[in-house]
Amino acid sequence: MGQCGLTVGISVIANAIAENLSDDELALLGSAFNQLGDTLSTIAAQRALCNNLKSSKDTSEDTSNSNTDTSKDTSTSNKNTSNNTTNSSEDIDSSDT
Repeated sequence: MGQCGLTVGISVIANAIAENLSDDELALLGSAFNQLGDTLSTIAAQRALCNNLKSSKDTSEDTSNSNTDTSKDTSTSNKNTSNNTTNSSEDIDSSDT
């Protein structure tokens, strides 16, 4: 059913319901359906927010894990460079004696 078909169908149902109700009953039922629509919109918005937060958290965890691996590599590299510098100094000292 297309967009126009949906709105026409809803209008037909509303007119059929209103035909058999008093003005007070119609007002009450209209308010109830408004509340139902608002509540469904709130639920949809909450689901979207929760899904976005979950996706954002998953993405940040992936980035965090990637950064942790990089810092481990850098730390290891720095240790190796430091060890090489120390070894070079010892080589010079032993050649002097």
